[in-house]
Amino acid sequence: MTIPLRVPISVVCPAHPVDEYEAPKLKRPYFTQLMCWLAQPQYLLALNDSPSLMLFDKSDLATPVRSLPTEQRITAITNINEPQLAIAGTSEGGYVSLWDPRASAAEGMRMQGPSGAPYLSLAASGTQLAVGTGLLDVDAMIDLWDLRKPSAPIWTYGDVHSDDIMTLAYHPDTARHANILLSGGMDGLVSTIDTTIEKEEDAVISVGNTDSSLACVGWANYPAGYVYTPTVQATDVGMSAEDTLLSTDPRRTHFGPVFAVSHMQTLSLWDADKFDCLVRDIEVRGPTSYKPEWATDYVVDASTSLPVAEPPAPDAIAVPMLVGDQEGGVALVSAQASLGAPTELAWTLEARLPSITTGPRGHADIVRSVAWDAAHRRLYTGGEDGKILAWAMDGSVANAVPSMPDAPDHAPTRQLHGRQLASSGAKPRFSPYR
Repeated sequence: MTIPLRVPISVVCPAHPVDEYEAPKLKRPYFTQLMCWLAQPQYLLALNDSPSLMLFDKSDLATPVRSLPTEQRITAITNINEPQLAIAGTSEGGYVSLWDPRASAAEGMRMQGPSGAPYLSLAASGTQLAVGTGLLDVDAMIDLWDLRKPSAPIWTYGDVHSDDIMTLAYHPDTARHANILLSGGMDGLVSTIDTTIEKEEDAVISVGNTDSSLACVGWANYPAGYVYTPTVQATDVGMSAEDTLLSTDPRRTHFGPVFAVSHMQTLSLWDADKFDCLVRDIEVRGPTSYKPEWATDYVVDASTSLPVAEPPAPDAIAVPMLVGDQEGGVALVSAQASLGAPTELAWTLEARLPSITTGPRGHADIVRSVAWDAAHRRLYTGGEDGKILAWAMDGSVANAVPSMPDAPDHAPTRQLHGRQLASSGAKPRFSPYR
């Protein structure tokens, strides 16, 4: 079923990127993650599918400033704020590498995981670094490192997930929910963990089952007055005095809502306290716009740090997403669930960025990564075409919205970028995760 995609007057549709990098044609890498470096905000880090990490000056993307060589492919990177401003990356070899490119292109420190399982995901909070592994035999683990004691993880959680752990994210409100970790995996499970506790049965606060292999989970935007009241009140029985004390710890309650994006391109929302489902399995490829024309094929990323043209409604849970089509076009959309009717989503097109087929410059293949520079209002995208593009989101580049006739009320089919899509919303399954 086609779902309306609201297009506000503030929608951003730049005609072309303001800067770009294109890798040599001989061996074009996939850019799998982009990240703004907190220690030196003028730099952009680009992770690709080869064993290297590239550093770019945002003022000129044409040529990398340097490349940070690695022995094995790096799977994810993050900024570290303590004890020093550096970069951490996880490796298929089951270790964490730390760099400070200001000092040297060489690896500054390596922390080898004890299991040897590939490291796939990571998240940092203070001196804590949580790292998720791929499946090894029947186990997938979360190793918790203290960067002040790099010889070995301080402890490991081995029973939370039974398949690859794809996403880790600490709660953004570190004042009220310090060291609370959200995890999501290919087993469809999403969990909250108190990483100050070693004993796993006490550390794991709650677990939910989305019934779908998860590509991305995270903390959603929500209003200050958000309070979830379950329709059926659960009663814990047989709790020890220690368990009761933990259950009443304010740091371990009232987390707010979280989102989960599956590999099947569906979105669900959950209250993180007990993982009561708010919205289940909404097809992200359903929302469609005719002017400017847009139909989603896949989700690139979802994050509350992505820009939106309009702030969320004061009574809404909101999830901004970067989505793509098969030709290399990308769009920023946001999904909002009203607290008054949380089972329904309202969709808004925040920005539309052209592909090489619809504009003079753009991506020519699947887009895999995104980074947002809020200070300069620049959105960076990286793709399978070996390109990194910088897009001005401040209106400095003229909008290019194609003039199209209004869509008929009951159009049986629609033609978008050469694709005929049935009004039922049915189209071939597509995933960029390959």
